[in-house]
Amino acid sequence: EKPGDIHSLALPSGQYDLVRAIKKAVSEAGRGGKIILVVIGGRPRLLQNMVNDSDAVLLAFLPGPDGGLAISDIIMGMHNPSGRLPITYPRYEDASSSPYFTSLSSQCTIDTGGGLPHYEYEPCKPEFTFGHGLSYTSFMYSDFVISSNILTIDFGSDDSPENIDIFLTVTNTGQVYGSETILFFVFIESRYTTPESKRLIGFDKVSLKPRESATVSTSISIDDMRFIGPHDDTHLVLQDGMRFQIGVGPDADCRHKDSKTSSVCSKFVSVQLGDQYVSSCEAACEAWDGSGCGSEFHMDRKECRERCLISDENEGWGWNYVTCIEEVIHKNTNGSGSTKQCYKMNELCRDIFAVETHNVSGGEKNLRAEFLVACSAGFL
Repeated sequence: EKPGDIHSLALPSGQYDLVRAIKKAVSEAGRGGKIILVVIGGRPRLLQNMVNDSDAVLLAFLPGPDGGLAISDIIMGMHNPSGRLPITYPRYEDASSSPYFTSLSSQCTIDTGGGLPHYEYEPCKPEFTFGHGLSYTSFMYSDFVISSNILTIDFGSDDSPENIDIFLTVTNTGQVYGSETILFFVFIESRYTTPESKRLIGFDKVSLKPRESATVSTSISIDDMRFIGPHDDTHLVLQDGMRFQIGVGPDADCRHKDSKTSSVCSKFVSVQLGDQYVSSCEAACEAWDGSGCGSEFHMDRKECRERCLISDENEGWGWNYVTCIEEVIHKNTNGSGSTKQCYKMNELCRDIFAVETHNVSGGEKNLRAEFLVACSAGFL
């Protein structure tokens, strides 16, 4: 298989007919035989009736020359499977609900009949969800706790932000040894741009004997909550006051309280950034620091943020300024932090040293004067 060699995800009709015929033969024989469907291929293909006509489905993808031995070990119970689907397996030709992190506004419709408009919205239903996977044993999640309901960072200081720690007890409730992969998702309530239905933020795997338990933990940092903002598609930003929940397990659905998996969902966590966070200021100061021009003119990130906020406490220097200085940095051929590059960043985009003196970091600095002196050698 390779891109472009098929125009439909459906299998040849004869394969559907074959499974249906086997199902009929097993039923007529009355011996209680089991049908195990093994799917081998490099891409998902529509299974249609074969799922209901089979007692088990094993997705082998492309297992290689020794794949037959591995498949037989799993079918015969010599090895307990523990894999998780790395994709959302589609049920229909339009591949609705793929990928799993599709936009929250992406919904499917069902025919309701009766009066107008004859339909309702509902989440799209794939054949198998992202992270789906069965085992010959079973696992139970309990004692799900998080260390805090607030994820915060103070952009007015250089202190490292605190993470939220997540703890969970996993118990093998079955009769055989097995491994369980635990998936951690976030469900964002709302933000500047439409959030994903859910987003994977961590995973772990444990192997347990029957009735054995283990504590699993992970953490969420402030950077895990960054997203592409409404200004462009090149910068990840944060949003003050954004709320989200943490869910555990491939079927976790924290958006629906009547869900069977709602018990493994946390209470709402809020993001608190303080009054000194402006996304364009963060991006601009990151560019100044990364270009070397910040150190060239003795302006650290804290001082850069202060200057940006003085310009406009809501918009800072603005995203047009960020785009301009990043373009200058991208086109620079004189080496990082060169006087010529720094001159262009300040004179072509915006003169951020226009204020002659500014009380920053406990003392006054005449940065504009320093800037002009530094530039005069090559430009004045």
